[in-house]
Amino acid sequence: MPLSLGAFGPEYAGFAPGAEANGPLTPEEAAQDDFDPAAEQLDLQLFGFLSGYETYFSGERAKGGAFLLGSEVSLFETTEGASGYLDDARAEISQDVGKTNRGATLKEAQELNADVADQSVGARGVLSIAGQDGASTDAWFVAVPFRRGRLIGSAAMYAIGASDLEKQRLEGKVKSLAGTMNERMREVLGGVTVSPPE
Repeated sequence: MPLSLGAFGPEYAGFAPGAEANGPLTPEEAAQDDFDPAAEQLDLQLFGFLSGYETYFSGERAKGGAFLLGSEVSLFETTEGASGYLDDARAEISQDVGKTNRGATLKEAQELNADVADQSVGARGVLSIAGQDGASTDAWFVAVPFRRGRLIGSAAMYAIGASDLEKQRLEGKVKSLAGTMNERMREVLGGVTVSPPE
């Protein structure tokens, strides 16, 4: 159910799978990219995370500055657990500002209106990414996590130097991609699996 590279559009045809950010996710792996990995792992255990799968692709900046894009799907034990996890994620959007993980500091973050599936919470913001030379680069991002039953999906894109108009376009694309993922989830909920992208 995660998105294949082709789902993002032909302008990203030259992108390649990330070296690490692809494949099945254990609770430990699912938590490692959070700005507070230890607390995130506890949240995943509390809300009944069972398994997940992620696919991310990166490449030279495409039109509009996008350099990283991807999606994730996670399965929880219960609908209530998945819903509680997404509520918790909403609360953490602003709480994570100023935190750093893996050389990326969250400088700005705000909730984005996203009407997808049973429940959704979009976010947009700015990351400061430290380079090997000590200099930092600001990267804008948009992500739309959503819930359908006890599945949580998420689509996201990251860009450098994007204009306001391009940011609007990417936001629309990510919302649309989240909708596509939601429809795939609807089709498979009779026998829930978390599988590689189609």
